[in-house]
Amino acid sequence: MDLVKVTREIRANGPKRVVINASGEATIPLRASREHGIVSVVVFLRNDGWTLGAPEHLRGCAQVMWADSWIAVMENFPEGVFKALTR
Repeated sequence: MDLVKVTREIRANGPKRVVINASGEATIPLRASREHGIVSVVVFLRNDGWTLGAPEHLRGCAQVMWADSWIAVMENFPEGVFKALTR
């Protein structure tokens, strides 16, 4: 997967979903922001190209959801870049 290309796409469009609570519920970024006051600061990239954002206080929740499938993480969204995760 081309992390540079994916970084550009995520910077432009945001992640597919954003975690909004510790139970792992997620919604589209616009709804997360407008209805819940949640803004992503970290975005995880799954091996199939799907992305999940989270605010800092829900980072751990997002990280464990598909722990074996995450291939990269973007810190400091939207200014950051995706960095490959090593296992």
